[in-house]
Amino acid sequence: MNNLLHIIAQNIIELICFFLFLRIWMCWSGISIFNPIVQSVLKLTHYIVLPMSSIFRKVGRYEWGSIVTLIIIQQIYLTFVFLMGTQTPSNGTVFLLILIKAIATVIGLGTNILFYGAIVFAILSWFNQNNALYILLGQLFEPITRPLKKYMPFLQVGVIDFSLIAFLFILQIIQFVLNAQIVPFLMQQVLQLSV
Repeated sequence: MNNLLHIIAQNIIELICFFLFLRIWMCWSGISIFNPIVQSVLKLTHYIVLPMSSIFRKVGRYEWGSIVTLIIIQQIYLTFVFLMGTQTPSNGTVFLLILIKAIATVIGLGTNILFYGAIVFAILSWFNQNNALYILLGQLFEPITRPLKKYMPFLQVGVIDFSLIAFLFILQIIQFVLNAQIVPFLMQQVLQLSV
């Protein structure tokens, strides 16, 4: 029963976090709110983000209410997992450990969404480029690939643009460093503080 409850909760949380991350990314990219896909994502996440949006205002391209909501949802989920008995530490540092894991999970989720979004965008570029999804992904990835094109002009070879491949490579490095270096180091430091 606990495993079934855990799987259901995990799927619901991942779906909610997917749409919240998409909302954050769309806001950061500056896509028009009149785009029907953007409107759907905003409507789906409106009531989830509403409490934090009234406390944390949008600053520039960053929708802080959504970012904080995303981290809090992960924090609640990981606390739920801890209380279900799948995690072992049980001292006063649990909250900090769960917070570090929640932030790392949100970043990991974001890098996964970016990775698979870039793959879909690359595949769609081979076919009909008038597709609404292709246009939306183009608007989402433009602010990300623009600096790569600016500072690494060698990524543009004739009509072939390798900036998306360079972005995927950088994304994989970020995921590796986060999962193999930063998170274990932070968790070890927190555990050492508690001893």
